[in-house]
Amino acid sequence: MPPGRVRRTTAAILLWALAALPLAAAAETGSEVPPSPLVTAAVLKARLAEVQEATDLTDEARERRIGLYRRSLSNLEMVQAHRAAGAAYRGTAEAAPGQIEALRSARAEIAAEDSFAALDLDPGSPLPVLQRHLQEERADLAAVQARHDDLATRLTYQEARPSAVRQRLTEADAAREAAFAGLQAEATKRANKHRVSALSQARRWELETRYQALSTEIQMLDQELLSRPARLQLLQAQKDKEAASIEWISARVVALEERILAARQQAVELARTQ
Repeated sequence: MPPGRVRRTTAAILLWALAALPLAAAAETGSEVPPSPLVTAAVLKARLAEVQEATDLTDEARERRIGLYRRSLSNLEMVQAHRAAGAAYRGTAEAAPGQIEALRSARAEIAAEDSFAALDLDPGSPLPVLQRHLQEERADLAAVQARHDDLATRLTYQEARPSAVRQRLTEADAAREAAFAGLQAEATKRANKHRVSALSQARRWELETRYQALSTEIQMLDQELLSRPARLQLLQAQKDKEAASIEWISARVVALEERILAARQQAVELARTQ
């Protein structure tokens, strides 16, 4: 079995064992601390409200527990964010082949279409009509160029992204190992006590949720790397389609500018003859 899988399995066993400790303590001592190996945001918010309203705590004790509960809530939020991002990476990779094919087909259609014919202008269209069409085409060109430039920037960013992801994976793995060590130390301390304090439980929840947040972050980063080839191909296909649109609209702009110049010259010649 790979070392990483061994660590994950051991951590799962440890979390289960930690959950059993407060239950045994409560049975023996009447402690009201409930077991919860995977604490929920609702429980944390309830405990946070309780400790904020408590009158039998010192300011230091209150702030320590408040800080732990808030960090645990933040960790759970990160768990959800990491899972959503990982699912988005998977979804993008799965949908990419079909989207790439559609983009390539659209690009081919753009290249095959007569750009100026689509304007549907009569040979004798008045100058104001030509000028209005030119303004519209220039606005479309600016919008397409902006999308193309954004895609180019995103491609450049993604090309350099793997090194940053791998560095973060190393950091997250080390931080997860530290959280695991903290859980082991907490389990040892709790095994030697008959009563589980609220502060000890808060520390355990923070360690558990931190471990979860780091684990889901690692999974998310793995998905980012796995989906990267498909996402890069999709970005390139989008960029290529926008490039074809730029070429197509640019041809219309040039044609309109030529028509407008010819119309102005014709107007000048007409004025001279009158």
